[in-house]
Amino acid sequence: MLRKTKKYIFPLLSISILAISSAVAGDDDLIPNKFVIGTNKKVVTGIKYALKSRSSGRYLDGRGDESEAILTNRNPVGDNYLSWFVVPTDGSLYALRSKSSNRYLDGRDNQSEAILTNRNPICDPYLQWTINETPDSYYSLKSQSSHRYLDGRGDETQAILTNRNPVGDAYLNWSFIPTAYKFTAEIEDFKYQPMVQDLNSIAKSVSVFAWAHDNKTSRTETLHPSITLSKQNENFWTFTESHERNFFNRLDVKVSAGFFGIKGKAHNTTEWTNRDKSLEETMKRNVDTTDCSLPIDIPVPPRKRVEYMINWREVDAQIPFTATVKVKGFADRLRKNGTVAEMAQVDGEGLLALLRYAGYTGELSQDGKTALAKIKGTLQAKGAVMGNSSSTEKDL
Repeated sequence: MLRKTKKYIFPLLSISILAISSAVAGDDDLIPNKFVIGTNKKVVTGIKYALKSRSSGRYLDGRGDESEAILTNRNPVGDNYLSWFVVPTDGSLYALRSKSSNRYLDGRDNQSEAILTNRNPICDPYLQWTINETPDSYYSLKSQSSHRYLDGRGDETQAILTNRNPVGDAYLNWSFIPTAYKFTAEIEDFKYQPMVQDLNSIAKSVSVFAWAHDNKTSRTETLHPSITLSKQNENFWTFTESHERNFFNRLDVKVSAGFFGIKGKAHNTTEWTNRDKSLEETMKRNVDTTDCSLPIDIPVPPRKRVEYMINWREVDAQIPFTATVKVKGFADRLRKNGTVAEMAQVDGEGLLALLRYAGYTGELSQDGKTALAKIKGTLQAKGAVMGNSSSTEKDL
């Protein structure tokens, strides 16, 4: 039995070198990335794919000097002959456009082989296909004109057309593999539990000896000890084990966290990336100190002992937070004039499809072309919120 294998090409695939239009792609110039009807929101229009046969493991080849679609056993990354775009035509019908030849896959009714044709696919049933997901997460491609299915059988080098039920038929099953895409992600908008605003309310009092003097004379002595004690504070941000953390750990993530710690909230944010440390490790450690000084002048009465203590308000707290991951996607996209915009930002539906392909299964919301995910973590705050001095006086 053939076993499905998933190939994650992530986060950035090689890009083919091809002379293309130098015009900058605007949103109006690009074919919109819309979910292909029948693919359960996993394939979109206008993004570059390789089409891989389940049975032969070969890729559909649309090389420019051939009129017949063939099957090739090469790595599709960076190979224009093996690159295709799904183009919307009429309703739930789509055309498949070869990047190398700019021709469309043709399933005309008097042919047993699939051929390539250079015509406008709108209202042309020979160039129109329905794409449907099979129960085992492959896809069948059915010609609107011949009602036959694209067949990638293992003993053929030419793509043929077959009139069978594609469900459970590996010859008629295909994978759509995006071959040039990447994601960027930023983690920001950190929201801490309210206790971070008042760490003193959960602090414990700890007193330590600081200074003492015995005055054995009959007159008051004034001392100037110039003593300052410091307590080191350490603040650690860590991200909690989760699908979101493990997925975004594969990206070069920029993190911008509102600075909270023992000494409260600072006016700036702290930024770092996971180039040096992964999201699985402590992402950020901040160290500062809380200081407490004795009075400048300390009078000690005659025949008295004066002692000074430093009273720290110490805290060792685990403070949960949530943060927002803002994800954008980029891919080779087809323009309306037939040229290709390399690594252009994809539309919202294109982003969701690419994230699903890459294995993201967490919850997402959308803000235009940006996907929003939530990630959780903990701020460990350990140190002294404040300190003050106190004195006692004893007879000698």
